[in-house]
Amino acid sequence: LWCGFDPDTALMPAIIAGIIALVPGMDLTAATRELATGHQVSGAARLATTVIVFALLIMGVALGGWLAQSITGQVAIGPSSSHPAWQTPVGLALAAFGFVVLFQAFWRDSVWVMTGCAVAWSAGYFGGLLGSPVLAAFMGALAVGLAGNVYARFSGRPASILQLPGLILLVPG
Repeated sequence: LWCGFDPDTALMPAIIAGIIALVPGMDLTAATRELATGHQVSGAARLATTVIVFALLIMGVALGGWLAQSITGQVAIGPSSSHPAWQTPVGLALAAFGFVVLFQAFWRDSVWVMTGCAVAWSAGYFGGLLGSPVLAAFMGALAVGLAGNVYARFSGRPASILQLPGLILLVPG
């Protein structure tokens, strides 16, 4: 609906960002593991649940898109122009704060969650300057992994405090 009112907002990144937290990746992984280890009943049940959730997400996107376009009219898939420079740091800060809430992190860890997001974005951005989105994702994931391990070594706390938000930030791109 927002993309219909703001032509500078790209439709596909908005849809992906909206549903990425709802994708049942862990359930799909667990179902695959259970099927691979011979637990057919529980694996098939978990896989069926995952398939139903994917079908519900598809139907929700289709129905939401139809309703929004009936209100705003046809929406372009890509942005019509580039975004202002101030939107990137604001969006990065909002995403990091959203990850603190989504992962129910302690407030004392919010600085480290934001650091993980900043490392992921920075490394991905500089990797993207080299011309390859695959290289950008690789450099972002490598930097987040290294930063998380350095954090774990010096703080004695789990590396996932930095790694999980940083890697999730890289997933939609």
